[in-house]
Amino acid sequence: MKIVILFSFLHLLIAFSSCNARITTPNQLLPPLVRDNQGEILTSDSRYFMLPGAGGGGVTRDLGNGTETSSNFVCPFQVVQSRKDLDPGMPVFLKPRNNQVKKISESTSLNIKFYLNPTFACADNLVWMVEGFPGTQSPFFLSTNGVEGDPLQMTSWFQVKKFNDHPTDYSYKLVFCPWGESFCSDIGIEVVDRQRRLALTLNPNNTYRFVFVKDTSHGMSII
Repeated sequence: MKIVILFSFLHLLIAFSSCNARITTPNQLLPPLVRDNQGEILTSDSRYFMLPGAGGGGVTRDLGNGTETSSNFVCPFQVVQSRKDLDPGMPVFLKPRNNQVKKISESTSLNIKFYLNPTFACADNLVWMVEGFPGTQSPFFLSTNGVEGDPLQMTSWFQVKKFNDHPTDYSYKLVFCPWGESFCSDIGIEVVDRQRRLALTLNPNNTYRFVFVKDTSHGMSII
């Protein structure tokens, strides 16, 4: 009888320990958190520059013909990489589909939105999107004619993924996955009329590799 009681007690102890381990052990299947160039976790209420690993400046927006001073002024803007090496570009906010989420994880669907003082012209054109998708044009360029927070606007949702597996290399790429993980395209650079425009690419050698650098300057925040 004592043996039966002892066996039952050990069985319950093992079961409890197993259950407790499942509760306290971190979920290894959760996607990694995205980090800036200092190793700090990105958050949805901070803004960041997207600076390349080498060559050219950060990501910014342009009128579509390579110059901010052109009389051919139209909205929306094109999403481009600055041609000036020392230009950090325009900072962006990353807004997950679930607006309750603050920390940014890899492979999370999110809107990308430029930060800009609202007194500037075309201040409503800040959210990134893939122009002309789905369609027959090639390549599909990125513009700021997107819609924020609408799950049905598939062309306005992107993901951030690690560029490589090195644990201390915080280089990333953007991907566009309109129909889930089975259909993803990297975001790369296409040179058109002297502009380095961001666009979908099927060439892995053309993928835009960058790091996030937190914008610590003061200013009005459009979030």
